Amino acid sequence: MLSTFGIPEDSPEASGVDGVFELDPEDPSPLEGACGLVIPGGGDIDPEWYGAERHPRTVNVNHRRDTFERTLLGAALDLDLPVLAVCHGMQLLNVHLGGTLIQHLADDPSRLDHDRDRPRADAAHQVRVEADSVLFDTLGPHAPVNSHHHQGLERVADGLIEIAWAEDDVLEAVVSKAHSWVVGVQWHPEAMAPVDHRQLRIFEDFVAASHAWSQDQRRRSARSA
Repeated sequence: MLSTFGIPEDSPEASGVDGVFELDPEDPSPLEGACGLVIPGGGDIDPEWYGAERHPRTVNVNHRRDTFERTLLGAALDLDLPVLAVCHGMQLLNVHLGGTLIQHLADDPSRLDHDRDRPRADAAHQVRVEADSVLFDTLGPHAPVNSHHHQGLERVADGLIEIAWAEDDVLEAVVSKAHSWVVGVQWHPEAMAPVDHRQLRIFEDFVAASHAWSQDQRRRSARSA
């Protein structure tokens, strides 16, 4: 359902998505019964949401999708639900918690080419991973990742911890300080998972965290019955 909201509201494809655009983007009820939340890749986030002027290269903004995802994200964080935020999702997580974004990484010619034409299975660069972080056991100290983004995190929200970086020091992964399992990655592990078991493990870890959350909720319910 979240990926359907990646369709720009004014695109021809939007007219063929029955019922989706009738959902109230400020209603968190679609999260009811869930034991985890994935926020996938997508377009750019409106810089007005983090107090910046719009860069000419900021494109594919979908307020409805972003409002919907922020509604679900806020509810998920309140419940301490496991959250995996991918690319656009990591940027949305940062903005939701009060951080800001670099609107066009290529304005700095010293940076790597992070904006490939689509998420690919082959690696674009390496990331170095913080020891003792939630991704260290999964990826090791260094890991190859793909890349399909032209924006990145600038000021990191106070509630997040930086845990992985590209060779040009662009931030590639964060975790929440205040939640049991909230992870943001700037690359697209879903595209690499079929060829790299380490990328698949990110999803396996998310599923395990979601299962643990569900089991904990059942125990709490049983104790209160």
